[in-house]
Amino acid sequence: MSVIIWDKNLSVNIREIDKQHKGWIDLTNTFLEAVEQGKGEEIRERTLHEMMDYTNYHLDYEEELMSQYGYSFLEEHKDEHQKLRDATRNVYISYTSKHYFVDMKTIDVLMDWIENHIKTYDKKYSGFLNSQGVY
Repeated sequence: MSVIIWDKNLSVNIREIDKQHKGWIDLTNTFLEAVEQGKGEEIRERTLHEMMDYTNYHLDYEEELMSQYGYSFLEEHKDEHQKLRDATRNVYISYTSKHYFVDMKTIDVLMDWIENHIKTYDKKYSGFLNSQGVY
């Protein structure tokens, strides 16, 4: 399994959001490494919980910022965010109820989110927020 490496292509040119995205990448990499190295369930469960909490914190922050500046595609963006909120919650619930083993499908969801959502959806709002003086 490969870890996700932060690079300038993932930057949205907003310091706080880039910092939060890096935090999400760190948690994702911690989880990937725990799975790859066969670390105990407790570590994987704790990391999944942290990811779920961090996901909600980060997405709330983004949505509040977009709302504050009147981003016209906020509702569309919130719909995309809800998909990730649901996915992380479902993985966590399934994993903790012992009905689910973390596999490549889970890992693909996490990696796809970082690779595609940030580069596609977040880049759209970043230009708008930058034009409003948000960096």
